Amino acid sequence: MINYLQLFKLYIVYVHKFFIQSFVPHMASLQEAYTNAMFRLHIRAQATLQYIDNTTFQDLKTS
Repeated sequence: MINYLQLFKLYIVYVHKFFIQSFVPHMASLQEAYTNAMFRLHIRAQATLQYIDNTTFQDLKTS
């Protein structure tokens, strides 16, 4: 008789090993790319807000 629990455990180990070896490096690079993009977007948004603040302040001073 086949021990299904043992077979299932083996299956899980192999799938997990395959997943770790093949997919996780891509996940890490995707995560890094996402983080970099979000950081750049954040910096750009801050710069834009600063520009708006400065121009609004200039407009208030001149009027």
